[in-house]
Amino acid sequence: MDEGELFAIETFGTTGKGTVYEAPDCSHYMKNFDAPADIPLRNPKAKALLAEINSRFGTLAWCRRWIEEPFPRHIGALKQLVDAGIIDAYPPLSDVEGSYVLSMSTLSSSTQQEKKSYPEVMIIEEN
Repeated sequence: MDEGELFAIETFGTTGKGTVYEAPDCSHYMKNFDAPADIPLRNPKAKALLAEINSRFGTLAWCRRWIEEPFPRHIGALKQLVDAGIIDAYPPLSDVEGSYVLSMSTLSSSTQQEKKSYPEVMIIEEN
């Protein structure tokens, strides 16, 4: 930890058994900002999808339904981008069927002189 860095602290609560796992169906993605720019893509659909992602979202997170209109058959191209390490997949968190999972995030600063308050984000998913 270096002074001035920000850290995200995430806690997870559940009404289920307390064992949270990543669900198999993924709907949220984000561009890997550390991915090299020169990864060769031979699939023209993957290239076009990446151009759309870059122009609309940059490195911000997005969900698949936001690209379904311009790219109705995007699963194969998206899988290629994920497999190449250009896009990171963020599957939903689940517990037992019928339970809820709460994800609570907050930011913390390692600066001693500066005590700032950062927004907290709360997400509740129904399994």
